[in-house]
Amino acid sequence: MIQKQEFEFPAGTVEEGETIEEALYREIKEESGLMEFLSVTKLKTYVYHHEGKSQYHERHVFHLEIKEKTAERWEYKVNSKGEDAGLIFSYYWAPIQAIPKLAVNQDDCINQLFL
Repeated sequence: MIQKQEFEFPAGTVEEGETIEEALYREIKEESGLMEFLSVTKLKTYVYHHEGKSQYHERHVFHLEIKEKTAERWEYKVNSKGEDAGLIFSYYWAPIQAIPKLAVNQDDCINQLFL
């Protein structure tokens, strides 16, 4: 059996009472374990129509530069109570130019990193 492999960046929903930036840091920590950043740059805000769920989502796209040294590859088990709870994500560092097509159009803003 061939397993479908999707590539995506950590993402999530802003919880009640949370700012966009607070949600950003919480989601990155919950889904990847990364916690400290040298810089955070907001690239874009736009509305995305999710065909599969027939819903509109306001997306906020950020570029983060990490402070901590990390392994070239790592796995991280999601430690939240949401729909991803208990999932194990596999991560690896890749040159931005080599990023494949991402799930649910998450690659819409990658070209902005080259401006």
